[in-house]
Amino acid sequence: MSEEKAELAETPKRKGRVSKTEAEEQEIKPQIEEMQEPVPQPPAERQAPSDNDRLMAMLCYLTQLILPFILPFIVLLSEENRKRDFQRYHAVHALSLAVLAIVYEVLAGLFFCVVSVIVPPLACILWTIFLLPLVPFIYYAYTAYQGQYTVIPWLTDFLVSSKWL
Repeated sequence: MSEEKAELAETPKRKGRVSKTEAEEQEIKPQIEEMQEPVPQPPAERQAPSDNDRLMAMLCYLTQLILPFILPFIVLLSEENRKRDFQRYHAVHALSLAVLAIVYEVLAGLFFCVVSVIVPPLACILWTIFLLPLVPFIYYAYTAYQGQYTVIPWLTDFLVSSKWL
């Protein structure tokens, strides 16, 4: 026990001195924070969405499965609905997701054709790749009905930087 007290007494107390590694960490930390882009968050002053807002936002996503582009355009062109931030936010997201789904379907069609020519039995299984865009539409419709401002990776960043949101 006395040896431990002697060792503690011998170690110099660091008051105001910073080791080299701590100094490097302090210099690097602000640089790392500058490089990281903040994830866009909805402003705090937004009101809680009403039941009508949540329903319209959900329908913006779900109608993309049946009649693409119709309801989000109606929401964005309607004067009353355009003023509602929640509906506008999800209508823009639904439109942009529909465009991405069309691009995906074209690429999936090309992939399906090439693979089914090379390996014909895979065509019996690969048709399911055309159903994959249904998953995000259903998920984001559910979150919109819960009253959440969802952040879709990469897409929300693009929409915010393009001043569409």
